Amino acid sequence: MTHDTFAEQIKRLQEVYGERAFPGERQKILWATFKGLSDAEFVDAVSFLLMTYKSTPLLKEFHTAAKEVEEARKGLQRQYADAQSAYKILGRAYKHAEFSNLETKKRVAGRLNLVKEFSIGKITKRHFLEGCNFYETAAGLNSDKIIRSMANDGKEHLSWVSS
Repeated sequence: MTHDTFAEQIKRLQEVYGERAFPGERQKILWATFKGLSDAEFVDAVSFLLMTYKSTPLLKEFHTAAKEVEEARKGLQRQYADAQSAYKILGRAYKHAEFSNLETKKRVAGRLNLVKEFSIGKITKRHFLEGCNFYETAAGLNSDKIIRSMANDGKEHLSWVSS
């Protein structure tokens, strides 16, 4: 992290907890302890502190905040990696579906849309899995039922996708 970012965040903390809350010695300790964080991680950690603690956070609370930010970032990275893998697999399936029937193309295209919306955070994992289950169920039906199901039942089950 840059020293400018550190100074800006200390100022944010002082505005909330008071000028005397972070004297020079406390700032030196915080800088020595957390200078290895990225600018974004430290900003997020300070935001977490500001929203979580009524009184002045000390070193233990800073460690807690940094850990929370790190865990949140790892979770997002895992979610993104999972979505990217699924997108690649479904992309290959879509290429094969181009030579298949219309219903297969629609199902694969629908799944690709689910993966895209999940990877950008537009829908939750629960909604993503519900959508995949819907398409799996549709795959077991004959083509007439698939079209009817998507026209009638599909709107009910996939209303969360369109917004």
